[in-house]
Amino acid sequence: MIGRDSRFMCWLRQQRQQLLERLPERHRSVRVADGEADLVRRQYLESEQRFRALLESLPKVAVQGYDSHRRVIYWNDASTRLYGYSQEEAQGCLLEDLIIPDEMREGVIQAHRDWMVQGKEIPADEIELRHSSGELVPVFSHHVMLNEHTADPLMFCVDVDLSDQKRAHRELDFANRYDRLTHLLNRHSFEEQLDLALEECRRQASSLVLAYLDVDHFVEINDALGYRQGDLLLVELATRLNRDRRVTDIIARVSGDEFVIAFPGIHDLDDIPRLVRKLEDVMRAPFVLEERRCKLSACLGIAIHPGNGDTAGELIRNADVAKNRAKLAGQGQVVYFNQELHDELLHQHRLSDRLERAVEAGELVLHYQPQVSAVSGRVEHLEALLRWFPEEGPPISPAEFIPLAERTRFAKHPFLRSILPRR
Repeated sequence: MIGRDSRFMCWLRQQRQQLLERLPERHRSVRVADGEADLVRRQYLESEQRFRALLESLPKVAVQGYDSHRRVIYWNDASTRLYGYSQEEAQGCLLEDLIIPDEMREGVIQAHRDWMVQGKEIPADEIELRHSSGELVPVFSHHVMLNEHTADPLMFCVDVDLSDQKRAHRELDFANRYDRLTHLLNRHSFEEQLDLALEECRRQASSLVLAYLDVDHFVEINDALGYRQGDLLLVELATRLNRDRRVTDIIARVSGDEFVIAFPGIHDLDDIPRLVRKLEDVMRAPFVLEERRCKLSACLGIAIHPGNGDTAGELIRNADVAKNRAKLAGQGQVVYFNQELHDELLHQHRLSDRLERAVEAGELVLHYQPQVSAVSGRVEHLEALLRWFPEEGPPISPAEFIPLAERTRFAKHPFLRSILPRR
């Protein structure tokens, strides 16, 4: 706490005196009775104490007072907590020597002079000031000039600590841009960076390879080892994918056990198989969790710019299509996207819509084929055969629509569930 004879308190007393002198005659008396004088002095001291207590009681509001030469005349406890200097250390020091970063020094000095000479106020703003340790502290700083039109103006700075808000903003930004578990990019941020990488590839006339990686049977791993162990596996996989990446490579986790990796700036297409083998090598080494060794495999779908798409959305979608085809082929498979895959996907989608209508329209017919014993000549079994006769067009082969029904929602239809092979 500063002494009662400090310049700040002297100024405060002067302001109070000037205020009394400006009061109308009926509100003041030249000859004040001793009791009334004591009352006025007591009220003045109480008011002064309340003002000082207010400044000292604001835990997050740092208040500093500076004279016309920018030397500290007031420094509250909140300023000590915010900037690291005690009141004794700060007293009499120059503002620019205490908390102003070097690059702001001349600007602050000039702004203070402009306010004193020209009356040009310093606007309130979010800035970063210097802690005694040298670290920068984010604050919202507001300035007040007192005795502005006198020979001895005083400037008071009111600084609000924004550290918590900035930290919360960084955490929110991280949550919006990154995956919480692996700290890789999330899908939205990946698409943004991928579009930028594609623009650069177009300028350089180079290619970009996008790999869509899906861990095989990860649900079974979670069931067998537990979700905590499954999360540790994903973190270790993310670490491996990130370990040997180039500066320009982009990696993201887009869902539970799915990752996408972009390799921009490819000038020789013969390098693509090497990049794919690099991803396969990531999965080859066993994963060790609490002394337990676990082998993983993953299917990969590969899409290449410019042939397989010009935007991030197109490339991701096409790589996903290739990945899904790889999963149908079996564990650890790699499939490159091509137009045939796209055409087949459209055909399967349209066939799925037709199958839904066919079930409701009664276009599916069940035939029973007897199985006769060659020894006894008797019918021992009946084989159920499902046939599809559309109202328009030729019959559709069971080899085409039965696999589609098995891997889609139609497998749960009561009619189809009764005749489809059990798996």
